[in-house]
Amino acid sequence: MRSVVILFTAVVVTGSIVGCREDHPATNGKDSSSKPLTDFGKLIAARPVPDLGRLTERSSPDYPGPDAMDSFYDILKLRQIGDANAVPVLEKIILANLSTGRIHGYAATQALFCIGTPEAHDTLAKYLLTNTYEAGLGIRYTSAWGEMDQSKRALFIERYHLINLSKDLELKLDAARLDANAVEAENVAQYDFTLTLRNISGEAFSIRDIQVYQASMLYFQSETGDFICGARGRVEYEKFPLIMRVDMVSMVVADSEMLPPQWFELEAGASHRYNIQLRIRYLYKQGHSGSESSEDSILVAATDDFAFALKNAGAFKVYAMFEQQQPTKAHLTHLGFDNPWSGRAVSEPVTVNIVGK
Repeated sequence: MRSVVILFTAVVVTGSIVGCREDHPATNGKDSSSKPLTDFGKLIAARPVPDLGRLTERSSPDYPGPDAMDSFYDILKLRQIGDANAVPVLEKIILANLSTGRIHGYAATQALFCIGTPEAHDTLAKYLLTNTYEAGLGIRYTSAWGEMDQSKRALFIERYHLINLSKDLELKLDAARLDANAVEAENVAQYDFTLTLRNISGEAFSIRDIQVYQASMLYFQSETGDFICGARGRVEYEKFPLIMRVDMVSMVVADSEMLPPQWFELEAGASHRYNIQLRIRYLYKQGHSGSESSEDSILVAATDDFAFALKNAGAFKVYAMFEQQQPTKAHLTHLGFDNPWSGRAVSEPVTVNIVGK
């Protein structure tokens, strides 16, 4: 199977997590109430409008290195200005790049959504509402790249990513807060999420077991609409003041780089469950004075290998998504079975009221 290399910075030193988005909506000169552009947003805003006649060629996988980054920035410029004339060009960029995992294809989908014409949405449905689109990666890219308007970002994820496409694999998500007496660590709240995968078809199929980073199947949405997709890494807690330390993680999504894949056959009508335990802690900035205000602390939900920066307590919608692309024929021969499930299954969201302790 092909390798997709994704670099995420996930370092917490003073109470903030970089990895999934924590920046502000773009002003783009239209909304005086918006917060200032980040440095990255200023970089995109200062760029000239790209030449559509050459952008398809310049965004090709044949253009590596600095040229590739330059064309990527041009696509983000189109996302910012919302030029309807760019729809045919952006579709060609999707065709050339999306199946390869290159960032250009994902940037083009964001630009189409920000353009927002019927033609743009028809193109998005054609490529994103399919079993071949890697929705989880799309959510991460949508969360990570600067200055996409927050409301558009949330709608893009809701409409084209956290959408159930499966008619044979059903996901059900349940959540419960663990009794405080059952949690050994002091000053910790715990929420147990049970994710049930059920074969609702009439035939057995094989799925790949998620052995590590199981919490990556969860997506939190805050009361303001922001999605928090989490980041891989180990959380280490120190005595007061609490600081979360997550090293930079280079995530290589490839069979050769991960644990040996484990597959299992799910019989018709059978279920498979994951129990994901998230512990909730306030992490304080250095020099914290004792209050749990947003200026002095950040609320984090974490397993041993995955963390969500929830920022503040409150009500969150939590979705679960399980997706699996169709293995190649060569890979199936290596695996020794011919009935893999492929698709995108998404649960109905559950609402949980997260408290710090």
